[in-house]
Amino acid sequence: MEISVNLALYKKDLSPLWIYLQTGLSLLGFLLIFIIYTVFSHMNDELNEQVTSQKARLNIGELIVLDLKQMESSFYQMATTSAISDQEAIYKGLHANIEHLESLLTLFEKGGAVEADIHLEYIRQNGLHNVNVYQIQPGKEDFVRKVIELSPWLVQMRRESDDLLQMLKERETYKSAGNSLEYMQTINRIKSYLNTLPQSFERPVAVADNMLQRSHAKVHELEANIEEHRHYYQTLQLIFSVFVILAVIFIGYFILRQVERSQERLQKMARDLEFQTFALDQHAIVSATDVNGNIVYANDKFCDISGYTREELIGKNHRILKSDEHDAAFFSDLWKTITAGNVWEGEIKNRSRFGTNNWFAATVVPLLDEKGKPFRFFAIRTEITKRKEMEDAIQKHHHFLLSLTNTMGEGVYAVDGQGICTFINRKGLELLGYTEQEIIGKDIHALIHHHDDAGDKLNEQNCPILVSIREQKDYTSDNQWFFNKNNQAFPVSVNAVPITLANGGDGYVSVFQDISLRKEAVRNLKTAKRQAEEASKAKSRFLANMSHEIRTPMNVIIGMSHLALQTDLSEAQKNYVEKIHHSAELLLRVINDILDLSKVEAGKLEIEKSEFWFKSVFDDLSSIINISIKEKGLDLSYDLDPAIPALLIGDAMRLNQILVNLCGNAVKFTEHGGITVSVSVLSRHRPDIELLFSVEDTGIGMSESQQEKLFLPFSQADASTTRKYGGSGLGLSISRELVSMMDGKIWVESQLNKGSIFYFTACFQCPEKRKNAQNDRTQETVQDAAGKLRGKRVLLVEDNKFNQEVAVGLMDNYGLDIMLAENGQVALELLNSYPFDLVLMDCQMPVMDGYTATKLIRQNEVFGSVPVIAMTASAMREEVDEMYRCGMNDHIVKPINVEKFLSTLIFWTSDEGMVSGSNEEPVKETEPERQADEDDFKTLNTALAMKRLGLDKESYLQLLKRFAENEAGILNDIKTARGRKDWVSAVQAAHTLKGISATIGAMTLHERAKMSEMQLRQEQETHSELPDTAKTLAELEERFALVVDEISRLAIPPVAEAENEQSEYAEILFELKQKLADFDGESEELINRLLKMNIPTEVREPCQIALTAIEQYDFEKALGILDKLG
Repeated sequence: MEISVNLALYKKDLSPLWIYLQTGLSLLGFLLIFIIYTVFSHMNDELNEQVTSQKARLNIGELIVLDLKQMESSFYQMATTSAISDQEAIYKGLHANIEHLESLLTLFEKGGAVEADIHLEYIRQNGLHNVNVYQIQPGKEDFVRKVIELSPWLVQMRRESDDLLQMLKERETYKSAGNSLEYMQTINRIKSYLNTLPQSFERPVAVADNMLQRSHAKVHELEANIEEHRHYYQTLQLIFSVFVILAVIFIGYFILRQVERSQERLQKMARDLEFQTFALDQHAIVSATDVNGNIVYANDKFCDISGYTREELIGKNHRILKSDEHDAAFFSDLWKTITAGNVWEGEIKNRSRFGTNNWFAATVVPLLDEKGKPFRFFAIRTEITKRKEMEDAIQKHHHFLLSLTNTMGEGVYAVDGQGICTFINRKGLELLGYTEQEIIGKDIHALIHHHDDAGDKLNEQNCPILVSIREQKDYTSDNQWFFNKNNQAFPVSVNAVPITLANGGDGYVSVFQDISLRKEAVRNLKTAKRQAEEASKAKSRFLANMSHEIRTPMNVIIGMSHLALQTDLSEAQKNYVEKIHHSAELLLRVINDILDLSKVEAGKLEIEKSEFWFKSVFDDLSSIINISIKEKGLDLSYDLDPAIPALLIGDAMRLNQILVNLCGNAVKFTEHGGITVSVSVLSRHRPDIELLFSVEDTGIGMSESQQEKLFLPFSQADASTTRKYGGSGLGLSISRELVSMMDGKIWVESQLNKGSIFYFTACFQCPEKRKNAQNDRTQETVQDAAGKLRGKRVLLVEDNKFNQEVAVGLMDNYGLDIMLAENGQVALELLNSYPFDLVLMDCQMPVMDGYTATKLIRQNEVFGSVPVIAMTASAMREEVDEMYRCGMNDHIVKPINVEKFLSTLIFWTSDEGMVSGSNEEPVKETEPERQADEDDFKTLNTALAMKRLGLDKESYLQLLKRFAENEAGILNDIKTARGRKDWVSAVQAAHTLKGISATIGAMTLHERAKMSEMQLRQEQETHSELPDTAKTLAELEERFALVVDEISRLAIPPVAEAENEQSEYAEILFELKQKLADFDGESEELINRLLKMNIPTEVREPCQIALTAIEQYDFEKALGILDKLG
């Protein structure tokens, strides 16, 4: 794609840039090295020049000395040479020496090059050339100045040489002339001159020698100095060169790393861009054009929606897709934006090759060159045709709704989150008297709802409409008042619904209407109703008084006729008296119904508020209607919600009256099938509870017209019903009034010839539990436990079947509703599904132990406050502290002491237990150490076990048998777990055996199990087996075998006793079946007697299931279960 190509070009352009930078950096490094070399070379050259200058000076000094010596020698030679020609030659040489010295002195003064023959050994040895360059030094040394000052002396020597030559010429002249006197005088003068000549040369020669020696020393000094500086400069040059090279290498490496990172980033960007491009191609319509609008790229989606192939599109102008939707100004604005280098966003309509038009949300992005000028236009489109069609539909719908609201008979207005009116329909304007301009954009509350019906000012914080809307609740009321433009108040019926606006804010829509006429009609109706009620009460008072007067003689008639039937009567007489008795009972029933209805209408009937057992209501109901049920061969079943508390506060007699009325009617109008009575919890807010009752039959049913007058006094479905089935028509009317007094309502669902279901609701209260002091709870007697604990829902969390049976057996005797869970995980699932008053929690369990389960219970907002009581075989302080730390309220030590067990349950299911469990730190009690007695050293201390558990001998023997059956493999479990180093399971099994053995009174076995548990815990901590543990386990096995043998001995009853028990079992079972067949509530007592007997497990389990069915009043199910036992 074009973007990918440009990116590749950019990467190609990028690499040489970094290469150039690296090359430039390298060149710069080499340049720096060269500069360093040049600088130090220059410094060396300066030193060399100084040496060369000093050597040149030395050379000049040697030449001066040589010239001085030649001059002195020339003076002597000239004086001693007799030939005039030789004298003149010497004279010329002397003058040449003088001139040469003058030139040398000039060099000293001004510097320059001098040519001279090499005469001195030093010069030859040091390789000095005959061309020497001498540079004058600033601030000449003293000895140099002295040499330069020889110039006047040279002038004198020139004159003296001339004088000497003249004297020599005179000598020769005098000699030739034979003038001996003059000749001798001349010779003497020459000798005299020659004698003074050394003095004339002494100072110049000394100065020249001094200069030569000083220059020689200077040369040696400079040579030593330059050698020292040369090494120093070379070292510095090397250091600087190495530093530059390292700097170049480091910076080069850094640049290369940056290049690599840049390349990696660019490659990642390229990959990301390719992925994005791929994703874009998959979900968007993409094209690219040049600056003239000619297409240079189009993806597959663009081709698909345009109808053209890619080959047909490339090179074509984008105008081929132009529709007639947009004018020239639209495209002018688009091109003006993108050619300026800006992104254009908008909606555009294109036409495909096939003439279909599509709407797109488009974004056109200009790609800029290095000068900031666009060279490509990249367009991304998303089809929005359906959205545009939807917007058009919404717009039309909006116009439709606007027209609809304008035709409504109610006022409608809409308000935003700030209370500002955003819409009001025509009827709303009419009711309020405003124009649309006067109300739109205004605070609607301040405008029309600023006072309540009492005339008090109503602010926004207290406005019931706004309060409800802020809570995101609908609001409906017929008691609000609005004010019109003239500030006149009028009552309104208003419905307000919260809405979420398009901008994300909250608002509401309100529908209102003027109900002034309705209010007036209601006032008139109330007046009429009050008058009618007063008349009805007067009638009811009359009926109540008359019914009372009639009931007294009717009771006499019934009583006397009953006594008469007890005497010897003839058949005719007995027939007459029975008819009198039966008719009198029917008449008395009608009179009682009339009296009840009269009491209700006269306001004399009151609903009692007293405690009653919920099950007793259905026991009474069964006993009342069982005869009628049996006579007609119908089935009666109950479906009672287990969540209903066993003890309630209310009027049990009136509840029973309602149920008897409804069930009586169901029996009366049902010929085949059965009747089902159901009760469920509708709502519960402590202490109040609302129950839903239903009575369903399979009778004749009713039509809708019959249902309309069903609950009217003295009314039945129709006259034919009265003639066929009889009845006064008062029962349902009275039931309706009683239900109303119980804060409930009654209704019916029925189909003709298919049966009816009568529903009613009633409100009751849960009784307050007697508050007991915690430290007095052990004083609770076993006799009081049944009344205090009956109906309490307890969740027993215990993994051991034997422990389950012991605890369930104890609690069953006191009316507790029990549900079992084998570990903490199952307990949490049950707590999520059912309400419980108490949780009994074992601490050591597989899957999830009691500590973890309790912590999770306390974290739950729904059931986190339920009391949790630990059941443990350990009572050590550390373990008790751990129980309370994890959130347990109390603990019960195994073996269970029945008195302490019951008192603990009573306390924690009382109100005081609820308060203590939630507000106070529970009292941490540990079980006191029991002193051993001599019976503890027996295999089984039966007296202790039966006393603790409150069991008789038969029940205790059954407990022992279940121990022998259920726990036979527990020792093998301990050994197996220890063998595979599963110490957790081994400790749990030993802990379980410790508690169970104490429960049955096997105290020696208990002690061995306790020791085993302790040693296994030590192995668990050290992860290694201890030598003493195997010995302890062997002793434990021996004790266990003794206990099993003792149980076997005790479990074999005498033959006669066994036969008697079997006979009693058969008699009770036979009687129980008869009671169940008669739907007799006493069957529950019989089956409890049966469960207390020494019956086999295969009989006990069905009996327990049958007991559950009896408690639910499902007598047929219980009978079917027991019939299978024979």
